Amino acid sequence: MSNRIVIVHAQPIIRQSLAALVESRGDYQAIGEAGDGRAAIDTIDRLRPDIVLIDLLLPSLNGIDVTRRLAKACPKVKVLVLAMVGTDRQHVAEAIKSGAAGALWQDASADELLRALQVIDAEQMYLSPGIADVVVNNYVRNPGGNGNADGRLASLTNRQREILQLVSEGRSTKQIAHDLDISPKTVDTHRQELMTKLNLFSIAELTKFAVREGLTTIDG
Repeated sequence: MSNRIVIVHAQPIIRQSLAALVESRGDYQAIGEAGDGRAAIDTIDRLRPDIVLIDLLLPSLNGIDVTRRLAKACPKVKVLVLAMVGTDRQHVAEAIKSGAAGALWQDASADELLRALQVIDAEQMYLSPGIADVVVNNYVRNPGGNGNADGRLASLTNRQREILQLVSEGRSTKQIAHDLDISPKTVDTHRQELMTKLNLFSIAELTKFAVREGLTTIDG
């Protein structure tokens, strides 16, 4: 029986290429795809795949937060994270802490991707060279670390992380309220609490913080 895979990436051509690649082996079947984090949650909840192949940096809801949600809602789904070369490896380590079964760079060869899928399918963890050393440092040499530079990101609630990413992507209060199905007043309240916690009081400052912490690729 083929392992069922959902592919999550912002670029359609990359999703299509990955689908063709995984299906070149009879062991895997690409059953769905999504272009942003929120669509990913809905697609995975509906299709219940065996494996999710997901980009670390996604619009709307980033790969780390999607992984964290899946670890709670769909613990049997194995998540393999794709990280762009040049991404802070600390963010990849955070995805592993959030429940990912493995991580590899997006410039990995086809053979390495297929090997990674085989490894996590065997209930083991796969880490590309260059990622493993960061994870070892987090878990072994610094077990009490919080996974980010100054600890402020770890102090945020899931809702505040969502709003931080959406604000940094240029969404208006009305758009955020629609996306999260909450009132504009609630959005304003969360944003004020967010700014107070982070000690940041402009959209530009919030955006720079979000980029630095790997929540978004959009640089303000």
